[in-house]
Amino acid sequence: MISFWSDQRSIIVRILTVWLLLMTIGRGALLARAWPMDSQVSDIKILRVAFHVFDDDQGTGNFIPDDTSHLEFLSEVVGWVNYRLGHLDTLKPAVPSPYVGDAKVRIRLDTLFFHHDTYAWDCSEEIHADYMRSRYIDRDSTLTYRQKYQTLPVLIGANYPIVGGFNSTLGDKTYIAVRGYFYSFEHTDRTKAVEECGKNLIHELGHSMGLSHNFRGGPHGDQCDRCDDNGCPVEGTSNNIMDYWPSYGSALSACQFKIIHEYLSGMCGNIAEVLVNDSCYRIPGSIQIVPQNTHWQITDTVYLHGDMVIRRGGHVTVTGYLSLPDHASVTVEPGGRLDLYDGVIGNLCGDLWSGIRIAEGGSIFLKNGTIENARKALELNRPAMDSLSGIEFINNVTGLEISRPLADSLVIHHCLFMTTRRLNHYEVGEIPVTMCLIDRPKQLLIDSCLFENRAGTFTFDPLYLGVGALIWGGQVTVTHNRFENLTRGIIQISHQPDERLILRQNLWVNNLIGVQAEGCALLYLQNNHFNLQRYDRQVTVGLVTYRKGRLVVLDNRFISTYGAGAQVAVWINDPGNTTSLIASNYLSKIPLGFYVSHPPDMDSLLISGLQFRLQGIDPGLGPQFRDNKFDYPEILLAVEDQSGFGIAFGHITHAPMESRTPDTWPVGGMLWYDAGQTPYAFLGATTGRPKASHGVFPIENLLGISCALPSKEDLITRLDPITGHKVYGELQDNLTPLTDSLLSDPFDWLGYLNMHPEITRSSKENKLWELLHVDQQVWLQEALARLSNQYLREDTLVTDWGTWWGMINRDRWMASVQTMVYNPVSPPVGIFDSIARHISLLTYPDWFTLTVPVQEMTDFPAFILYPNPAGSSIKIRPVEGYRLGDEGWYFRMTQSDGRTVQSGWIRNSGALIRPVDHLPEGVYYLFLWQGQKFLGARSFFKYD
Repeated sequence: MISFWSDQRSIIVRILTVWLLLMTIGRGALLARAWPMDSQVSDIKILRVAFHVFDDDQGTGNFIPDDTSHLEFLSEVVGWVNYRLGHLDTLKPAVPSPYVGDAKVRIRLDTLFFHHDTYAWDCSEEIHADYMRSRYIDRDSTLTYRQKYQTLPVLIGANYPIVGGFNSTLGDKTYIAVRGYFYSFEHTDRTKAVEECGKNLIHELGHSMGLSHNFRGGPHGDQCDRCDDNGCPVEGTSNNIMDYWPSYGSALSACQFKIIHEYLSGMCGNIAEVLVNDSCYRIPGSIQIVPQNTHWQITDTVYLHGDMVIRRGGHVTVTGYLSLPDHASVTVEPGGRLDLYDGVIGNLCGDLWSGIRIAEGGSIFLKNGTIENARKALELNRPAMDSLSGIEFINNVTGLEISRPLADSLVIHHCLFMTTRRLNHYEVGEIPVTMCLIDRPKQLLIDSCLFENRAGTFTFDPLYLGVGALIWGGQVTVTHNRFENLTRGIIQISHQPDERLILRQNLWVNNLIGVQAEGCALLYLQNNHFNLQRYDRQVTVGLVTYRKGRLVVLDNRFISTYGAGAQVAVWINDPGNTTSLIASNYLSKIPLGFYVSHPPDMDSLLISGLQFRLQGIDPGLGPQFRDNKFDYPEILLAVEDQSGFGIAFGHITHAPMESRTPDTWPVGGMLWYDAGQTPYAFLGATTGRPKASHGVFPIENLLGISCALPSKEDLITRLDPITGHKVYGELQDNLTPLTDSLLSDPFDWLGYLNMHPEITRSSKENKLWELLHVDQQVWLQEALARLSNQYLREDTLVTDWGTWWGMINRDRWMASVQTMVYNPVSPPVGIFDSIARHISLLTYPDWFTLTVPVQEMTDFPAFILYPNPAGSSIKIRPVEGYRLGDEGWYFRMTQSDGRTVQSGWIRNSGALIRPVDHLPEGVYYLFLWQGQKFLGARSFFKYD
């Protein structure tokens, strides 16, 4: 590329060109001042454009930078466009539209570029616009961000005799591509050539600003736009700028004017990102100092051209809009103060500023303000504050970051964390990262806040939607919040066992993962609602935990609107052996309810206990599941068995009936398996051949639920539908027993077994015994027997210890749910205030509570719904064994996200028909109670 500004051929030419460009820009500015404004738009908007001229390799086929007449012609085209945009004609033929005299749009030629590339220059067949854009703009590292992404490029090719062109798409800033300009310049009267090129450029600018064609008939067919006031004339017969040659180029209808300014206001497309704002530039080294005894009140829109520093004794109050340029920041030094009352601090120029940093000892007072378009909106370093209320964090890479608060308790309530569109500088990969990051709070409450990535962000990959709240340890309570369309709703990472995260009455909607917790802190979830969405290439999870020692999940709802796909309600990864409780939850249309991966190797745990003389080892129960209710599940529980010694998860009903004696049989826990001691052992349910192995099994006690475990292949392919079969194949290859080589080289096998004698006690390698015969290789059988006898005493000790722990864990399993539940410490007095929640979406208490207390539940829903899908009404039919009775049934009908749409009593058969014609199309749930007995829930689809 030969940049016009860096061309070294002629100092005189460069001076002259600069003068011409200044005259062009100045002329546009004079026109903006000279002509009256249209009453519908108060300000004239200026589009920043750049001309990219493509010449052949010899430099003889297009405009060149060293020819004054060429530069003057391009300047005159820009001037003609601006004059015409400010002096529009009345529409001909006449239409009912009001006359629009000024489009209130101008263009400013920001830069000229000249390139030598015969392929790009040759437009005899087509304009290679995508190649031009990619090669000479996107891949040119010498261009600034503004030149690449905040400028509309006009790509000027040649070698074509007719003026014409096209743009990338309606309302788009990617490019305008034209040809025939140089031919017109050389072969047509100068005035006519300027007008012809100017009309073409205005037409393509109209497309860039959202206008489509508005003609009918002719060789191009009907292309009428959505404006009824321009008449949609026959092609080439009107003077509308969106008609075709020969008549386009001098008039607009009122409807078209409105569309243009909708796009330029940012309501549609991205063309608004190339608007010029002369207040946006940054002056290198510019710093706005607010010194001692100075109080600066910002009540209007103020543009800074650099950083702001508030010194000790300085004070700034923002009730208007304070706009910071790209990479600028606001720093409040010790003793300084910043107040944000109903104002906004952000960037109005399509850039990302750095954000606000409050140094230790600095003060900030926030009330109903907004911080937007920042890389890190607000950083509080050890703040001496106890409340953050009513603040909006909009379209930031990181919203709020708090490091080690000094206050004993910190409350974040009624705040809004939201991404409403693509972030500024999205072209270079800026995406939402974390809306709220809290580092080791002493005591933190997040209450009644909204964390949302709205659907209009143009970011469709769920991996890049951002994280709602990232919490590093501490004591944290999260209540009455909504997390929607996020990669992760909450991430908790803990390192100390005395840390905790308590989640109550929150709503998660369409997140890739609702809650992700890692570490040893307590995680307590109760009365939350998870609405899961299916993503074709990712696994959707309500709750996923890693190495979580203490986990309590009670009375939550996990609902998938449409079901199917790779969706998991609760995924417990590497749970350890500490007891945890998952009880009284409701699941609907979740393909896989509970998934336990990487369970602890209890066999190795017991052997390690012997080595350390039984000290410090407590083989607890691991996760247990009680009284969970499922609506149309595919798989209730799946356990990925990865232990080399044989771990099995099952249900007590799978134990052989003849081996169960009520007085001695442990209900669950760690048991030792031995075929000769059935009263003390349990053969767990497995996906294939039962594994005797070393015999210790953690048994999942699913009271009232029968559960069929899936095959490992089925499980892997569900969780990874894209590569699952390949993964399973590789897994099987890795698990192929080494015994396949036994007959070929038994000596190698004996050496291997001497190093790993525990294999002789595990059915993992029982193929050894299947391959040997009594009359063959007796010496090898004797060698294996000697290896096994070396550990006979240890086997006996492990057997006794495992059986003893099974009896101890029986009491744990049989404990009531109430005694298993962790009772969290109440928040300090005053942490909840009586201020009414101002976010109306968070004020639905019946999302999380049952109208009638539940003391008893049916095994299956006591009714069916028909017709399903439903049109004007839905009918309730009790199943056999259930009837209304004298007391009647209480019902509640909710949307898929938990909001109640109907509720009341059913006391007669006529009330079993419920009208739904007033409800919008969607998925709904119907819950029924008879007294204090829960009769179940069913879903139905309502269509319009």
